[in-house]
Amino acid sequence: ERQKKASEKETISEIKIPATKDKISDTNQEISQVRIDATEKRIATDFQPIRYYTYVVLVIFLSFYLIFFYASAIYSAFFRNPLDMIGNAGPNITMLLDSIFDPNGIFKPNLSLIFTYFGAFLFFAIGLLPHGILNGDSKNKNIYAGLLIAGAFIADAAIAYKIDKGIHELKVMAGLSDTDWKFYLSINFYLVLLFGFCAYLVWGTIYELLLKEKNKKNIDIKAEILISDLKKKLNDQKTELLDLQQRVKELEAEINN
Repeated sequence: ERQKKASEKETISEIKIPATKDKISDTNQEISQVRIDATEKRIATDFQPIRYYTYVVLVIFLSFYLIFFYASAIYSAFFRNPLDMIGNAGPNITMLLDSIFDPNGIFKPNLSLIFTYFGAFLFFAIGLLPHGILNGDSKNKNIYAGLLIAGAFIADAAIAYKIDKGIHELKVMAGLSDTDWKFYLSINFYLVLLFGFCAYLVWGTIYELLLKEKNKKNIDIKAEILISDLKKKLNDQKTELLDLQQRVKELEAEINN
């Protein structure tokens, strides 16, 4: 048993530890070379203009969509006049009452339009916050970003509930439905979440891809990313070396005892 431990100690001391030290030395040289390459502008960035501008176009269109969506949703939830809707519905009353959104909340000039667009931009700003947090240095950034996304979902669900509740009340007033209503069984509730929160997640994903593609264009940022990855690798190698050295000490103690 003692001979086996001595053999293990010799293997670690003469083979594994020197090999690990060589790897640490190589990684340090790689870090130095990246810094030299960054100074001399010799780092390949992998930036793809077509992909970048595709993301730009998609983010712009989805941004306008989300602003108009939330403006219409807020108008439908809080400012739509049920009596006017029923009075002006005519023969299309069933189709009109089933409509989730009202274009008046986007285009028709009125005082409520100010509040609907303020609310829409507020939702849009909330959608931007998680990305700012994720690109920060906070240790709990994933938790904070997750809480904001959860808050956005709750807000969307509340608006979906309010819109669907309003649609049901309009149908009751028009004599097209009874008073029994469960929002979680209504397709309109889930459609609002689909067009709102799901679109918000798609926008957020494309926005993150846009930022990553843009960062590739910057050689200094690319160098920082490469160095950061190499430093993580270096830390793992140093930890491995410490573990090996600690194992040698443990084996020496066991052999001497």
